[in-house]
Amino acid sequence: EQRIRATGLWAEPSEFVDFIIYDFRNRKTRTISSAPTSTTNYFDAKGNDLPYETSPAFFQPEVLSRYKANQDKYRITDNYVRCRSIWDLSYDVNDADQVSVYICDLRTLPINEQRYWSLFNEEPKTGLSQRAITTDFLGQWLTQDEPLPALKHMLSDWDERDVSWWKLHDQSAFDRVTVPVSNNRDEWQNAILALCGIIVDGFSDRYLREELETRGGSPQPEQRSIGLLRQLTARAGDVEPGDALPALYELRHLRSSGGKAHSVPQGGLKQAQDILEVHITFRAHFEDLCVRLMNELISIENILTGEPDAE
Repeated sequence: EQRIRATGLWAEPSEFVDFIIYDFRNRKTRTISSAPTSTTNYFDAKGNDLPYETSPAFFQPEVLSRYKANQDKYRITDNYVRCRSIWDLSYDVNDADQVSVYICDLRTLPINEQRYWSLFNEEPKTGLSQRAITTDFLGQWLTQDEPLPALKHMLSDWDERDVSWWKLHDQSAFDRVTVPVSNNRDEWQNAILALCGIIVDGFSDRYLREELETRGGSPQPEQRSIGLLRQLTARAGDVEPGDALPALYELRHLRSSGGKAHSVPQGGLKQAQDILEVHITFRAHFEDLCVRLMNELISIENILTGEPDAE
């Protein structure tokens, strides 16, 4: 599926901004204007050596922080950002955590946005992501889902089937969950809070309590969804309740220990440091957590749709 290009208002020709791009036609990094006359396309390339309009520019991951911090004004997903009905922009993230945007899309941004993006522009540390190459240049579907989209797809399936144990309470919150790109703790903490909000808060304590009682368990009055799910999982397999569903427990614990992103207690700071020591980046940790969460959600569905254990 091809990307949707940005649809912002074009600036006056004299106001276009210079960007560092990778000119893959001529195999070099160079600085060019975002003006249409600075590039060419595959059909008009004969007789000139201009870069192709699909030449990518690369940016520090912090360029997205402005949009993630104001989601009342901006809608942002893992591959595009939209400012109400004024403009939108497709982007990608490569293996060096750089944000990439094609120069033909950058030029359609309002001039103030072009200037803002130029502040974070830098030379490429590596090439485009495999996703960008596969979808934008090869014109092929991705054969393997990325962790967060795969997790969202499963939750969307639960929502469409109207399962009894989980409900999607806020579609807009669901859409706003994105992978943290920078190593900014606030961005990562906000992503954890949002992910926990749609997954953990979506479980029905009442349903899980009744299901546990049906299966011979004894839920405690103070137990909420994760505790009830751990007991259900323990009854279905050879595992102690305290060892069951470690990813869901980690997700809830990260929310409770982190608190609000801008007032993280000392324990939360130490926890974030420990995560970076293991995973190097918050993005790697978040995607690893998504994979583990999906495996546990599959297990939960299998347990809840199976027959109760015979007593």
